[in-house]
Amino acid sequence: YTGADDGILKVWDLRAGTEAPQASVRKGFDAGVTCLQSHSLVEHCLVVGSYDEGVRVFDTRSMRQPVARAEVGGGVWRLKWHPTRRGALLAACM
Repeated sequence: YTGADDGILKVWDLRAGTEAPQASVRKGFDAGVTCLQSHSLVEHCLVVGSYDEGVRVFDTRSMRQPVARAEVGGGVWRLKWHPTRRGALLAACM
């Protein structure tokens, strides 16, 4: 997974090559994608932070839209799941 200032989240599968992403999420980000974090305890769970002050949770089996979203009151710089508490997420924001 990659994200950038263009606000596009891209899904890559290196087995398919690096010419083009397997999928892209273009809608839902009003500013650049700043950080991504897979969940070590929950399969198919990806959390994404953005400069638009939003944190989004995606099910990686269907990336069309997030399954949850939270406004955090500042651009998100980093996200980190708690190592043992499944629902605890730390967000470093502006």
